[in-house]
Parts: sequence; C-alpha cells; structure tokens
Amino acid sequence: MTVEFNKISVIGLGYVGLPTAAVIANRGIDVLGVDVNSETVETINRGDIHIVEPDLDILVRSAVSSGKLNAAIAPEPADAFIIAVPTPFKVDHKPDLTFLEQATKALAPVLPEEIIAGSSASLSFVSYSGIRPSGDYWVFLEVNEGAYGGRPRSDGPDSIDNLMANTRNNPLEDLAIHLPMICDRYELRDDVLPGAGRYRGGIGVVKSQRVLTDAFMTHENERHQDVPWGIFGGWEGTTGKVEIYNVSDPGNVRDMPAKFSGIKINAGDVHAFYAPCGGGYGDPLERPASQVLDDVLDDFCTVEHASAAYGVVVDLAKETVDEPATESLRAQMRSQPSATTSAPERKAQQVAREVVPAQRDSVESRVSESMQPTKSCDHDQTVASAISELRGTFGDNWSFDIVYHTSNRSLTEVRGELRVNGGYASETGTNSNTGEDYSAGKRLRAAAEQCFVRCAQKLLRDT
Repeated sequence: MTVEFNKISVIGLGYVGLPTAAVIANRGIDVLGVDVNSETVETINRGDIHIVEPDLDILVRSAVSSGKLNAAIAPEPADAFIIAVPTPFKVDHKPDLTFLEQATKALAPVLPEEIIAGSSASLSFVSYSGIRPSGDYWVFLEVNEGAYGGRPRSDGPDSIDNLMANTRNNPLEDLAIHLPMICDRYELRDDVLPGAGRYRGGIGVVKSQRVLTDAFMTHENERHQDVPWGIFGGWEGTTGKVEIYNVSDPGNVRDMPAKFSGIKINAGDVHAFYAPCGGGYGDPLERPASQVLDDVLDDFCTVEHASAAYGVVVDLAKETVDEPATESLRAQMRSQPSATTSAPERKAQQVAREVVPAQRDSVESRVSESMQPTKSCDHDQTVASAISELRGTFGDNWSFDIVYHTSNRSLTEVRGELRVNGGYASETGTNSNTGEDYSAGKRLRAAAEQCFVRCAQKLLRDT
C-alpha cells in the first residue's frame, strides 16, 4: 500500500528538524515547521537560517521562496508529523524528555482522535544472576509491564507490555521450579489510582521477586519523577517506584532509583517493582456512572475516589449508583467546583506544576508559592488574580499547558496553551528579569507566568 503525504509538519527546527524540513519541502511537499522560538520562525520565513550548517541556507531559501516551507509557533493539521526536538541530558546524566513530551502534548489539538494521555513511557527491564548451592551459575532476564494513558475511545490498557514484542509471560510456578526465585506478588497496583477521565488511565503492575541465594541485579525503568500527564481535562496518572527489602525485616525498605546496575542483593531480598499508572483522557464528569460503578466493584476505584473525581455516588451495600445523588453532585461540581476539595486542589497543583516547571520541592510549597501575588508583565495582573478570574468565569473546567520553552543567554521564552469548554488561547511569554541575581529557573518561571496571564487575558477578552 502506498501512502501519499501532501503536507508534513516538522516539530522543532534545530540542527535535525530544519534540514529535514528543507529537504522534504524541496521535494515538492508542503512542510510546516514548528518551533517555540518566535525569532527562529521569523528568520526561517524570511528565507534565512539561525544555525550554522554548510549549504543549509541555500536549501531553506529555495524551499521558502517556492512556498513549500513555512514556519509557525503552533502545530496545524498535517498528513504526518516528525518530532525533532532536543533530548538533552540533565546534570545527573539522565535524559531530559521534557521537550519531547511537550511536543507530543502540543499535537493533541490537531490529533484529538489519535493521541493518548501520558503512559508509563517505557518497559521495565530486570536481570538477576547468582550461584546455586551446587556451584552452577544462574541468570534470569524479565520484562515487566507498564500501562497506557486513556485513549480517544477507550480506557488505557492495564498492565501491558509497551515498546517490546516477542516476549512471553511465563507461569510463576515454572520459574520457581527452574530458578532459585519466588514471586511473592504479581497483580495490579492498589496503592495508587490511575488518572481519572472520560477514559481513565491504565493501571500499572506490581511484581515482587524474592531471591533464594545471594545475587546481583540490574534494573532500568522510567517515570519515577515525571508524572504521566492527563489530557483534555483528564487527571494525571501516578509515577512508578522500586523497593528492595528482606523478608526477615520487611519494614526496612530501600527506595531505589529508576535505574541501577550490578548491585548485590542477599538471599531473602525482595525486589518490588511498581509500574506507573497512565493519565486520564477527557473530563472525568463525562464518564458514564455505570463504568465508574464497575471500576469500584472491580477494586479499580474506591468509593471516595468515585465521588471526588467522577461525581458518582455509589451505594456499596446495594452495589448500585445513587442516580439522584450523582446527578446533584455532578451539577454542583460543574457549576461550583469549590464545593469539593479535590477539584480546586488538583487545579491549583496543576497550575503550580506548569507555571513553575523547574521546581523540585513539595507540591504544597509549589501551590502556596504559585498563588502568591507575583506580578506579571501585563498590566500588573498577577497569576493568582488570573486564576481567580478564570474560576469566576469558567469554574474549574479549564487547563493550562506549557507547549515549549527555550532559553538563549538571559532571555527565556515560553509558549503555552489555555483551554476551556472548546475555547482556546495560545500565547508566548518572556522574562523581564535579567542579571546575575536571576537563575534560569527564575527566568523560566517569569516567562511562564507572563505566558499564562496573557493566555487568560485573551481567553477572557474573547469570551
């Protein structure tokens, strides 16, 4: 089968994205290049380039003059999308996937029927090895399941292999017969809940493997810090974790990082892996009450969470939904979100995470800090007052996401999107604070706050 592409969008116009876009455009295909930096967009649309690459200026000038290459800040519908954003390393040498995830989220408005909410992002790979009492060497490699985010027409799959094929789930009894290992626990997580939504996120697996001899092990996984995001009003999911403890002292638990290699463990040690849970897709209040009831009866959701997240009142004794109470609660949550504690707290936390993305302290301190009357650069309006106006006009049915952010010396630029009930505003913010006293984090926060306030002003003005 031959697939024809009439228009291609390249997300990220750096040393990979711009040459890719120019080559495709010069083959006669319409190309929209997307970059968060407005100066980069303007430069390319003039037929110039902002990077140093031999002969690239000739390609770009030809593509722009022919009308086949255009640049913009926000994505538009296309037949295919190529993501070519940076994937730098953090100071601890861990990959920083921020640009990639923000690019993926930026495609949501133009791919609402194809994109999913945040998932576990990668599989969990573990290797165990040791010496049997007989002196023979033993080794075991396994791949643990993750979970997908909610999808346009269905819940995210629970406990599913992702990015891996041609593996099988061996019976635990078979493994115990052939290896000095015992699986103490293998089931869906019950310590956390997946992201709520019209279509909820998938539930991650928990698997506890106990070794019967001294051994060495290696493990790699993702999303111990970066939470799988919710989309189109869905709630975010939950991160994963890894614990090691000995059955003789189960209260002495070691919290492990997502990746470690060649550590020694002792006989009786248990390696417990908890996979991330996916984010939700769509407004939780739109989820049919019957599906929420099914989740409660299947122990995928608690009665309290059904009420707080979905506005569904469950009579557990009768195993039924209280329809009048549910209708009343949902109406209250839609019109007066402050009537419940979970919705406003969740929104405040969401805004705090997005407006202050560089912070790594507690959620409580970020919420309180973001609600302080910090002055923005637009008409002296504050972030807190913008939130107040949005809530006064739209209740809690809005969401703000940072699509991209970039820094060049002392200038930081942020592109964000504010959505509410089908309305949409996208603006760019920059930092006005410069000098040695302002860290990269402070500049990023200032730019994000200005972006958020501008989006709020535009959306409120156009309403």
